[in-house]
Amino acid sequence: TVSREDRLKYLAKIRQQKAEMPEDNIDHLSQLAIEGEGAKGKRKKKTDPTRINISIPHKGDSSVAGGAVEEALQASPKKRKVSEKVTS
Repeated sequence: TVSREDRLKYLAKIRQQKAEMPEDNIDHLSQLAIEGEGAKGKRKKKTDPTRINISIPHKGDSSVAGGAVEEALQASPKKRKVSEKVTS
C-alpha cells in the first residue's frame, strides 16, 4: 500500500506538472461537440406496425361459420416475448 505522505507528494507533483503545461497549443474548437438536429436519446417510434390476420378453424364460437380470426402484431426478432391480441 501507499503511505499517505507518498500519496500527497505524488498529488502535489501532478498538480505542479498540470500548472506548468502550456495552454497555448490547445484548440478549444476541437473539444466542442455539436449535436445533430434530431433529438438525442429518444427511441424511434414505429410508424406502421405490420398486422397479420390468421384464421383459426374450429376455434371458439360454434355459431361462426368461417371460424374466428385472430389479429396479432408481428414481434421484432429482438424481442423474446410474443404479444398477441385476440378479438372476439
